[in-house]
Amino acid sequence: MTAIPANGITLEYEEYGPKDGIAVILVRGLGTQLVYWPEEYYMTYAKAGYRTILFDNRDVGLSSKMDHLGKVDLSRTMARLIAGDTVDVPYTLDDMALDIVGLMDSLGIDRAHIVGISLGGMITQTMAGNHPDRVISMTSIMSSTGNPDLPRPAPEILATLMSPPRDAGDRNGKIEDEVRSMQLTGSPGYPVSDEFCRDLASRAYDRCYHPEGADRQMVANRSMGDRRPRLREITRPALVVHGSDDVLLPPAGGKDTAANIPDAKYVEIAGMGHDVPPSLGGILAAVVLEHINRNNIA
Repeated sequence: MTAIPANGITLEYEEYGPKDGIAVILVRGLGTQLVYWPEEYYMTYAKAGYRTILFDNRDVGLSSKMDHLGKVDLSRTMARLIAGDTVDVPYTLDDMALDIVGLMDSLGIDRAHIVGISLGGMITQTMAGNHPDRVISMTSIMSSTGNPDLPRPAPEILATLMSPPRDAGDRNGKIEDEVRSMQLTGSPGYPVSDEFCRDLASRAYDRCYHPEGADRQMVANRSMGDRRPRLREITRPALVVHGSDDVLLPPAGGKDTAANIPDAKYVEIAGMGHDVPPSLGGILAAVVLEHINRNNIA
């Protein structure tokens, strides 16, 4: 376990590849820990000579928990935010982007390629907009813009995401819920077994089960509203990647992201859903590496 101070909190991180390599920082999505990155994915960057850094976002995994900021009533808070009300939220994507700046400061990294997935893509977009001097290039994977007119997930997907968390002691029940969620939103072109999902969910649960953190992350994102005007101010080289079969954040979200970041490149991967299974890891990393390699001196 390796914790490091960042932006007034501590972040749990791992790094691979040469320490003198150009840094690639991988940013996880809503409520998910760094253990969800498959080795086939992150080691592709490390083997290509990049200093590859994974970390737990605030409020998940082994990073600082923000419980002192209070629990959120998720249903009520989300309803108010969707209605356009002003809501005092525990923190925002701006704060989570500053966490990355703090992580880089502590690791002695001046500039890095930032690659984010889902909520991590939104954090990456925010990082590129707010701190362009620290970003060599950005990649937003299976993410979106906050545009209220974009297609929403199917009702059964939303019902799964918004279902009340089980009691923390119901380990088996929570793991089975996670297996169902992973299979529901996964990649039909790169299927995984229930046993794979169960093992991953078990490792994550035993490492840290903290649903209150995911709730705070969700409202942090929603409180930012429609981020398209901010995306139009991004000046860093941008790649947007989306799966053709993403039922959680449909491809329209990726296309909207690319359309609103100047000169962004959009790549859609057939058969990819809202996950990165091992069989897809090397393929996805190769797409991102082409972008990173092309922009190392940008």
